Amino acid sequence: MKIVQQANKEARDNARRTNEAIKRDRQKVTVVCKALQKAHININYVNVDGGGYNVSLTGSRADLDIVFGTLRRLGLTPDSRPAEKDTSYCTWWRAEGFRLWVWFTSTSCKRVQVGTELKEVPVYDTVCEE
Repeated sequence: MKIVQQANKEARDNARRTNEAIKRDRQKVTVVCKALQKAHININYVNVDGGGYNVSLTGSRADLDIVFGTLRRLGLTPDSRPAEKDTSYCTWWRAEGFRLWVWFTSTSCKRVQVGTELKEVPVYDTVCEE
């Protein structure tokens, strides 16, 4: 019974934190989403959990540059920069008590030759005995 009580308490606490995040940050997230949409960035979804708002975006490398510029102009700073060859990028963007989890995935992945490989392969021929 104690496990159920603990689970219920954690669920209530998470719901309370989520409601607080919605009340506190709804206007800021609306401003961010409108700015990204105006820049023609594809927003897949926006959701909220106990830790804050989560935004999922897709596009090309040029779109990621636009996302960076847009969020920086809105006063947000990323916790990390994307790696050069990665096809996805995620980090917290922060500004004065506000934080936004951004998940960006590339829509322009392609197969690229990165080298060559030489292998020895056995060659067979049919030989008949008399």
